[in-house]
Amino acid sequence: MYKLTNIENLYDGKTTDLSSVHHGCDLFIKKNRIEWCSAWGPSTTFNPDEFVEIDCTGLTVTPGLIDCHSHVTIEGLTQSDLERMNSPAAMIFVERILYRTLVQGGVTTAVDLGGAPLYIKQLVESGVIAGPRLKLAICMLSSTGGHADIRALGSDLNEESQLFPAAIGRPSSIVDGIDQCIKRVREIEFAGADLIKVCVGESIWAKRPNKRRPGDLSLEELNAICKEAELRGLTVAAHAHSKRGAEQAIAAGVHALQHVTEVDDATCEMALKCGCSMTPTSWVVEKVTSDKNFNSKMIYSPELIQEKHSNVVRSAAKYGIPILFGTDPFLPGMHGQNFCELHSLARTGISSLECWFAATGAAAKSLRDDTIGTFAPGTMADLLVFNSDVLKDPMGFTKDTLVEVIKDGEAYKGKWPQVKKFSFNQLLDQVKS
Repeated sequence: MYKLTNIENLYDGKTTDLSSVHHGCDLFIKKNRIEWCSAWGPSTTFNPDEFVEIDCTGLTVTPGLIDCHSHVTIEGLTQSDLERMNSPAAMIFVERILYRTLVQGGVTTAVDLGGAPLYIKQLVESGVIAGPRLKLAICMLSSTGGHADIRALGSDLNEESQLFPAAIGRPSSIVDGIDQCIKRVREIEFAGADLIKVCVGESIWAKRPNKRRPGDLSLEELNAICKEAELRGLTVAAHAHSKRGAEQAIAAGVHALQHVTEVDDATCEMALKCGCSMTPTSWVVEKVTSDKNFNSKMIYSPELIQEKHSNVVRSAAKYGIPILFGTDPFLPGMHGQNFCELHSLARTGISSLECWFAATGAAAKSLRDDTIGTFAPGTMADLLVFNSDVLKDPMGFTKDTLVEVIKDGEAYKGKWPQVKKFSFNQLLDQVKS
């Protein structure tokens, strides 16, 4: 048991206003849970003197980040990148990705929207590898020739897509027809998924509008997927860049829209009415629009794409649509810099606390998990400690300002001897006992 005392700034993750920011307070942690915060008033349920004290004068404390759009089995989309991540050595790279995401990126919970099978989640939960707790989609459902179908034109149709090919614990992502869609949702749930991921609408990566890929899954297929997912208690997230695709997804009953590059106010009104969240993945949009390898395939100029996307984020905020933090880290070097999504969201013009809420309380609510994302009695002891006031300026969140990362009550940077440090030998110790 320990307590963080004299915390200069504490954000509890519950709202986007100053009622969630507390100053000069103490945070009590028992085992892997939040016990109490002095900002909530005095407590008579425990003796404060029994807790080991850690002085946090001058420091800022927040809940750990929740990345609502991750891919821990991707580190680049070139041919060599895909071959490496589909090779027997892939787990070595996944272990590195998970460690960097947690310890450098500040992510204590990540939603993998395609790629990671259940055994990766189990390895994290059992303490074999260090990483954020995972919620899995396992596959990224797409039609033949759709967004998730990465095969050379004219190739053998029996060949697997190079993106998330079928493997142990991971069915194929390619589905066609209502019956196949229903069966695949059942297979994915059986494989241990926490949610379903689908691809909808046109791709934005083409030189000319008349060369854009047509819509991915049909409305009938989406309806079948969403209905089957609902029967099984699973939410559905949709890769949706285009306005048509996003509106089709909302109509089918999707819960969370990803990217939303080309949606407008009418789409926002639909999303609000249906209770659909938006994960704009602003950072990756910034990176892609500044990358010449992608710019050559853009329909519009990179500047226009970026402007439209920023407008979408501001519109979503204006309408009160839940905006969620998500990185979509498919380019090399993104894993471990996940906090950059806070920077990009701030650059769209929304407030600092709206950025932080997107990465904490709003994300937890979207995931239907009240044990993470906020500080309240009994929530998981997931927290970040900074030597900078990142609440006023999210740009202040860097690897250097991040003093400590605590997940499940354990310290991963290991700079505070008072807090139990994560040990790779803990599983071995359990086996020996």
